[in-house]
Amino acid sequence: MEMIGAIRHYLFPSLVSAVVICAVWFLVCRLMKKKTTWQEWVCRLFLMTLVSAMFIITGGYQIFTGGFSTFFVEPNLVPIIQTAEYFTSNPEAVVEQALYNIALFIPFGFLLPMSFGKGSWRLWKVLVVTVAVILAIELLELFTGRYFDIDDFFVNGIGAAIGYAIYKIARMFYHDDEGGGGGTDSKKQDEIKKQNDDMTVINTIFHI
Repeated sequence: MEMIGAIRHYLFPSLVSAVVICAVWFLVCRLMKKKTTWQEWVCRLFLMTLVSAMFIITGGYQIFTGGFSTFFVEPNLVPIIQTAEYFTSNPEAVVEQALYNIALFIPFGFLLPMSFGKGSWRLWKVLVVTVAVILAIELLELFTGRYFDIDDFFVNGIGAAIGYAIYKIARMFYHDDEGGGGGTDSKKQDEIKKQNDDMTVINTIFHI
């Protein structure tokens, strides 16, 4: 029953939100005549479902069903120190929470560059988007009676970096090592190779 309740309260609203977001996104891409593949859209649907679930679990569902909370929890704005104090008294809980936060953002770091298939995503871009998402979530928690913790930026960032590393490793297995000449033509060829590498990874995931 708990699993059914979790699906009803979190997964279903997250999926509905993701479908709506992707539908609008798809229309915008069609109007701008941007070429995309159905595999990229599947990755984007998973990505938006994940992001929607993050917002709903951390307070979005509460806002839409019960409004903002009047209970204020003092935020932790000093990195590491408070977490270190908690660790001395309850190390298991701290490690469990850290692993949970890391695991939550591993698929985010993987799906973000996969959702575009352009081969142009670097780690710093993934981390910038990750920080923006975490900041939005943490600010939302301030208004829903939850706990703003600056350390979440570090552990969630580690998760996103691990996900990006998995993405890069997957690309390396399909990377064409053939060398080319210099100049602009070589850069264009490298960009095409990057795009082809990403699409090969996506196609392999979907057994194409």
